[in-house]
Amino acid sequence: MPLILIGNLLGSLPLTIILWNESHSNLALGWVTVIYFLTLIRWLHYRRLDQHHASPKHILDQDKAYVLFAFISGSVWGSSGLLFLDSEAKEQFIFLFLSLFAMTSGSMTSLSARPLNYLAFAIPSILPITINLFLQEENFFAWMWLGALIYLSLTVMLGFNLHQSLDQAIRLRHENRDLIDNLKCQTDAALSASRDKSRFLAAASHDLRQPLHAVNLFVEGLEKKLTTKAQTHDLEHIRLGLHSLDELFNALLDMSHMDAGSITVNKIDFLIDPLLQKLATQFATEAKTKGLKLIIQGCEHVIHSDPVLLERIIRNLLGNAIRYTKQGQVSIHCQKETESHLYLHITDTGCGIPKEYHKDVFSEFFQLDNPERNRDKGLGLGLAIVQRLLHLLNHPITLYSDLGKGTKFMIQIPIGEADTASRTIIKTKPVTNRVKHLLVMVIDNEIEIINAMKTLLEGWQCQCVAADSAHKALQLVEQGLQPDLIISDYRLPGNINGCKLIQSLQNSLGSVPALLISGDTSADILQQVKESGLILLNKPVKPAQLRLTINRLIKGLNIKKEGHNEVPPA
Repeated sequence: MPLILIGNLLGSLPLTIILWNESHSNLALGWVTVIYFLTLIRWLHYRRLDQHHASPKHILDQDKAYVLFAFISGSVWGSSGLLFLDSEAKEQFIFLFLSLFAMTSGSMTSLSARPLNYLAFAIPSILPITINLFLQEENFFAWMWLGALIYLSLTVMLGFNLHQSLDQAIRLRHENRDLIDNLKCQTDAALSASRDKSRFLAAASHDLRQPLHAVNLFVEGLEKKLTTKAQTHDLEHIRLGLHSLDELFNALLDMSHMDAGSITVNKIDFLIDPLLQKLATQFATEAKTKGLKLIIQGCEHVIHSDPVLLERIIRNLLGNAIRYTKQGQVSIHCQKETESHLYLHITDTGCGIPKEYHKDVFSEFFQLDNPERNRDKGLGLGLAIVQRLLHLLNHPITLYSDLGKGTKFMIQIPIGEADTASRTIIKTKPVTNRVKHLLVMVIDNEIEIINAMKTLLEGWQCQCVAADSAHKALQLVEQGLQPDLIISDYRLPGNINGCKLIQSLQNSLGSVPALLISGDTSADILQQVKESGLILLNKPVKPAQLRLTINRLIKGLNIKKEGHNEVPPA
């Protein structure tokens, strides 16, 4: 509306000046006065509407007034075609003709949003001069009326087309806004579902790990009580089942943690060769059993990555390569591509992957040639975990494979600084068993886990004292118990968790070795344990892993001989 009113004020001035110099000065003055007076009224009417708080009725009334004002304005402009048309003054006529057509064309942009408004202005603006031209006797004017009528028709058509385009644009704008709102709702719902899933897995993680942890301990303790070969055979099958369950359970939880972003990436500069040699030692027996040649070429390059996560990636790829290669070899070597990065090649002579499945193999539970879901062929989660870990590390991976011709994975890894390289990755060395006669305090609120832990530790010829709460553990120490090692669950009844309890016990006992066992794997708990400096084992704990950790903790500790350490009654 402001643009229309300004057009009326400015557009009427040139025509008034031309007419003022001719024989219509008083009439022109009166005509332009009406234009300006009408413009003032329209401006005041426009300003009266509160656009932000107007009701639908007020808007409708305003629209009706706009149509009326457009008709009056068009009639005033159209009257110039009757008042000032002089067949003797063709130059004046041409200027009048062009002024009316310019006003009609200029108003089309603003008024076509409401076609009725444009019709109310355009028809009374052009129709009077068209009729007047039709009534003239000269041929020049006789043809001009036809041109004016065609022009009016074209502007009306163009105005309707412009209205349709504008209407469609408004509709698309609202549809896009609805789509965006709908997408936002769905995104919020997906994020909420993801958070709910993470909370569920965090809760289920602890509840599921507890019985699985107890079963693992009982199975290990049961071995020394078996008397027949058939019983030992059955126990081995139980172990295999537990191993498959542990593998699947840990893989699912690991993927959940990666999706939730709770895995911390710690990139450093380190020499990659010790890591590769460590993996070569660990997989050598498995490759030899299958009759495969395992080739690990030396790589004296320093890379920038997270050694723990990268080891897990290579371990998964190497394990897959050995599992799916029936004959031939599996090899790993590095190739420096540029000064900024190298490629780690993991190649096998296995069955290969068809090209149409190259993307699918990184999906969860996708496996080729395993419709029966044979667990010996894996779980179908290894490459899904690899892809997520590589995404966290920002290391691109490329797959080259053809059916029957083997497979090659290429991981792009940044080159690190040799001066700051860490050489902390070393080969695993066997640890001497030192647990005999060890007095261990076990703290857990689950009776089944306490019984399983006692069975396991006593099978290792340890002495075991159990406490099912923090209060009970503190009471035993006050009574004079001096354990050689403390093993505590993180979750305990009351307000004291395992971290705080161990700190309290160490304040009383001194620097007694201690470790935490927990089914919780949330980022907050992991950070708290990290800050405490304690070792954390995640349930379900494998007995071999527990024994290795205990040996490492008590290294150099003088263990009291059996009977020398009085054990208070539990």
